[in-house]
Amino acid sequence: MRQALYFCWALFLIVAFTGCGNGNIGHVEGTVTLDGKPLPNAGIEFFPQAGGGLSAGRTDENGHYELYYGREGMGAEVGEHLVQIRTAGIGSADGDYGPTSKELIPVQYNNRSELVRTVKAGSNTIDFDLESKGRIVQPPSGY
Repeated sequence: MRQALYFCWALFLIVAFTGCGNGNIGHVEGTVTLDGKPLPNAGIEFFPQAGGGLSAGRTDENGHYELYYGREGMGAEVGEHLVQIRTAGIGSADGDYGPTSKELIPVQYNNRSELVRTVKAGSNTIDFDLESKGRIVQPPSGY
């Protein structure tokens, strides 16, 4: 239950504080795979490197995601972004925070992300082909 509250609070903060961007938004969608297989129930966040509003999304059962940008609706600010992808604390679409709350993704894709992608005006398809090789860090208990 605590994890659900944290996730809801994080989504609220994203919506409440990211509406002050530059208005130059590109639609972003794509697929996330882990070792060649679709990765369901993963959270994905795009942090603009020039400052501005965060965009976030969640993968479906096929690993497909679309980004949301606060009150602006769908998409992400145009420009270069640091990307973080994680499974810990995300849960499933039906609200189950059991096994899906375990981190499955190495730190080079989340806490110490090396993922950088550029969003352009218009439609963007940005796929991520992740590998499970690397250090995986579980969040502290009660996360």
